[in-house]
Amino acid sequence: MNATATAEILGVGFTISPSSATPTSGQPFDVTITVQNPTGGTNTRYNGTVQLTYTPVGGTPTTIQDPVTFTNGGAIVSGVRLPNSGDVSITATDTATNQIGQAILHVLPVSLILSGPISSLAGQPFDVSIMAFDPTGERATAYTGPVMITANGTNFSPMTVSLINGEATVSGQLKTAGAVTFTAQDTTLNSNAIDVTILPWQYVVTSPDTAVAGGSIQLSIEARDANGIVTGYTGTANLTYSIGNTTVNLDKVTFSDGMATAPVPTTSTVGTATITARDSTNPSLTSSANVTIVPDRFRIDVPSKPPLAGTAFKVTVTPVDVNGNAVIGYAGTISAASSIAGSIITPFGFRLLDRPAHRRNRDSDGNR
Repeated sequence: MNATATAEILGVGFTISPSSATPTSGQPFDVTITVQNPTGGTNTRYNGTVQLTYTPVGGTPTTIQDPVTFTNGGAIVSGVRLPNSGDVSITATDTATNQIGQAILHVLPVSLILSGPISSLAGQPFDVSIMAFDPTGERATAYTGPVMITANGTNFSPMTVSLINGEATVSGQLKTAGAVTFTAQDTTLNSNAIDVTILPWQYVVTSPDTAVAGGSIQLSIEARDANGIVTGYTGTANLTYSIGNTTVNLDKVTFSDGMATAPVPTTSTVGTATITARDSTNPSLTSSANVTIVPDRFRIDVPSKPPLAGTAFKVTVTPVDVNGNAVIGYAGTISAASSIAGSIITPFGFRLLDRPAHRRNRDSDGNR
């Protein structure tokens, strides 16, 4: 009597080849398992029972498929989904012999989210935070990265950071003003991009000491960093012109390589004017310059009909701007002279701020 015995054909080990070494959590990928024989080839006669599991770092094994069916020494497990990101081991175990094969995967989160300030002053530190999220929308607490953070348009050096409980915060300090775009990347996974405007440390406003009413002042503004160096700032600033109880909003100025110039029109009011430049993005960044506004000239009006000698006549003196309009606020003292020999005109002042014209009675010899 003949008897037939069936015996398990043992392999030496398993080779595990995932379709991606960096799959995204929650997204399907395939795992190929090959049985190796003692010579390193494929054991096509293998007929054992294999369990496929995954184990997060520091976690417990979870079954992916049990049993795995082999054909000619190989098996493909399709549609494997790993619910959480982080480093994960994929293990094939022969349930009879405990022979194993293992592969380590770096499972990416579904998303990396960067956040940071809208703006920061040049030379001042600021924080950029990154968080990783799994398919459930929860923070990927098992994910540790590493993640590389880069920025364009500046001398920012790329930083490689590790995450703790799925998040990390890094500090940056940039001394060059302008727009900077930050991104983070882990192999094929890119974060969102955030824009941070690096603002100047200070404005320096330069203007002439004096200017005439009704004219124009050539204003220059420098945007400087924390070291007092003019930066490459290309933002805008709002200008205001204030004198007396009046404030005039002027057109914005745009910086080019940290410099801006603008003509500032003066009003018909004389006195001390304050010109203020205030950054459009960061209103706390401001600087001012004071300018003394003076009349352009004095206009003298005399009667159109020549007076008789020895009779009184009126002379009106009016301080005016460059357009010939009477100025407001003048309270100075002027000296007048006559071309008639021997006449004397004493100095007189302007005391009423709302009535710029000053009248004096004179006889035809210039005497009061």
